[in-house]
Amino acid sequence: MRRILLIAADPGESALATGRLGHAGHEVVVAPGGARALGLARAEIFGLILVNALLQGDLAARRHTCRLCPQLKSICDGAPLVAFSPTDVFARASQARYEVGGAAVPCA
Repeated sequence: MRRILLIAADPGESALATGRLGHAGHEVVVAPGGARALGLARAEIFGLILVNALLQGDLAARRHTCRLCPQLKSICDGAPLVAFSPTDVFARASQARYEVGGAAVPCA
């Protein structure tokens, strides 16, 4: 079992991910935004961090995500951080991942 920090503002998306990951035996803690996520990351230990990257649409939201990932990485040293976008496709190279439900990009 792995403790997972899920950062996603959409309640439906959070519920779906929490249900699927929970069914697979993981404990999921949901943060609806960056400030809450940073607070949780400082207070608790997670084995994986999932961030809804908001790669489509609002430029301010994309910038926020780009600032959030390095902050989380510095707090959660060693925990893999994956930014995902259920609505965005990274050109043709990601077509196969998109067809099975999403695209994911590790944040080094």
